[in-house]
Amino acid sequence: TVSNTVTVSIVAPPLVVDNDASNDSSTYTIAINDPPVSDLIFDKVVSGGSATKRSKGPIGINEFVVGDEVIYGLTLNNNSSAISYSDLVVRDMLPSQVEFTSVSANQGFVCNYDSGAHEVTCTNDSANELMPGEILDISINTIAATIGSNIINVANANSAAQSDSVNSN
Repeated sequence: TVSNTVTVSIVAPPLVVDNDASNDSSTYTIAINDPPVSDLIFDKVVSGGSATKRSKGPIGINEFVVGDEVIYGLTLNNNSSAISYSDLVVRDMLPSQVEFTSVSANQGFVCNYDSGAHEVTCTNDSANELMPGEILDISINTIAATIGSNIINVANANSAAQSDSVNSN
């Protein structure tokens, strides 16, 4: 909280008298708060196919067989209390062991697949802002194409206007 007081004094010849000193000053108090904080929460899940837990190795890693559908579900939650995002870019570099089939998103986001880069990109604009409390859901559908192990899929979300960038793997 910041206060500023202004006092007016009369400097005059001795015959000038201020009969009401109570109106000679004024105080105005304001609050200066921290700016709103950019806060995106990003999560990814994998589902589809047999999606069984491995009997060997870390719990939570899914196994698929060639030909199984592998669905990457990305969720981006705008957890900010006051910041809207109109320039988000969500990228998911797909592993080489899967073949892209389709992508869908809500909240007015437009998604495209670049076959050369094997990457899905979803964006929004000022007509489709991700408002505080809103959640973006992206579903990327693929097919397990080749055998592999320890396959890692990394996605990220960025906003040029805000400082919050998040990754998920």
